[in-house]
Amino acid sequence: MGGEALRMTACDRIARGLFYRGQNLRDNRRIRTGASFWDDLMFVADNERAARAYGSAITSYRMRPGARLLCEGSRDFQAIAGRWRTGESLLTFAERAARSAADAGYDAVWFKRQSDVGTAVINRDVLVPVEVRL
Repeated sequence: MGGEALRMTACDRIARGLFYRGQNLRDNRRIRTGASFWDDLMFVADNERAARAYGSAITSYRMRPGARLLCEGSRDFQAIAGRWRTGESLLTFAERAARSAADAGYDAVWFKRQSDVGTAVINRDVLVPVEVRL
């Protein structure tokens, strides 16, 4: 057990933590960017404060064991998604990264900017609800 903890990456620790989704139950409209792939993803955050920006009804989730999470800043992210390119908007960068992750078989992508982008969930089946607070 101790050896497993030593081999765990920062991304592994993120994947084992809680994720939060904020919703406004009186308004079911979704934020649309015009990028259809991006707009069809589900978004969660690794902290409740960031999730609250999207609504006060908070659902917390855990990722199923074996879920594949790609984390911005990791070697795998660099190899799969590359770097944020000069002149590229945050949306263009994040969507490109999520598409690349999906093509590589990842279930979700964690971005450093949790308040702005969050964690883009490609495969919603990897999230298990833990608690709902209205």
